[in-house]
Order: sequence, then structure tokens, then C-alpha cells
Amino acid sequence: MKPFSYYSEVDFIYPNKEDYRRYAIYKRGKCISGEEFLTKETFLEFMSKYANKSFDNFIDAKSQAKSESLTIEEFFVNYAYDKHKFEYNKALNDKGEEFKRDLFYDLGISENPKREMLYAKAYEMGHSSGYSEIYSVACDLVDLIL
Repeated sequence: MKPFSYYSEVDFIYPNKEDYRRYAIYKRGKCISGEEFLTKETFLEFMSKYANKSFDNFIDAKSQAKSESLTIEEFFVNYAYDKHKFEYNKALNDKGEEFKRDLFYDLGISENPKREMLYAKAYEMGHSSGYSEIYSVACDLVDLIL
């Protein structure tokens, strides 16, 4: 059995919605920010060049744009956010399934037809405390299906 922390760690970070916001800047109805939508970082770069001054943060750059009568259109790239969230959840679920397989192997019940019932009960009783508690409860209950 691998360390319990292994099953909780995935190679993806949970997606942050702010990372999927995009911006377009308009002046008198014409897009002046280019063909690609801007991220917060590229928004800052664009506004620094446009206003010919440096900005420390997004809020200052946005205020400068408004003071120059520029219109800012904000978009949320939902499909990319949903894809990232799906990949994160899949990776987490894959680790959960790996834990389950390792648990069954460790308890010697890989072929036992009642192993899923045992896991369901152990999960119900221990999941709020993590994988170590699920394992502990499963060890306590395994004699019931042997």
C-alpha cells in the first residue's frame, strides 16, 4: 500500500476561475486590443504601452482604461475552465480507484464478490477523515466478508 497522501495528490491544480477570464478593449466601438483576447497579464502589458506608464496591478490598469474612456469587455472561457476541472476531477477519481484496488489487494479480497459492499461501508464511515480512516474501517470490517 502506498502512503495515504499519495492518493490525495494529483498532478493538476484545481482550476481558478480568474485564470479563464479574458478581456477586449474598445475605443469608440473599435477593438484596439488586437485579435486575441487579453489575459490579466497581457491586459497590464497593453495598458502600460497604451498609457505609456507602468501599472502594479490589474485594478489600476482597469481604472486607467476607464479614465481614458475605453470600454472593457470581459469574457469567461467556460469550455476551457470546464475541461480543466474535468481533467482535475478525473485525475482525483483515478487516484481514488487506485486506492480502492490497493486496499482490496492489501486485504486479500481482490476477488471477493462482497468487496464493493465492504468499501462502500468503510467509505461511508471514514471518508470524512481521509484515506487512512477508510483503510482502518475496512480492516475492522473485512472479517465480515471472509
